[in-house]
Amino acid sequence: MVNTQMETKGSKGSFNSQHDPPHPTVSTQDDSLIGTLISVFGVGLFIVLSWLAVFLLYLSRG
Repeated sequence: MVNTQMETKGSKGSFNSQHDPPHPTVSTQDDSLIGTLISVFGVGLFIVLSWLAVFLLYLSRG
């Protein structure tokens, strides 16, 4: 038989209050977004340089 009641922790009945992950601060979110932006620019630069290299190779053999 399955127990459908949820157990509470703490004296005030807050459930899983000890296991709540900490909320990221604004500076942590900004750092994460800046890292994402740099990564996207890096991948974009790689794609453009690869395309340019293949295009120049095509022109030199044509």
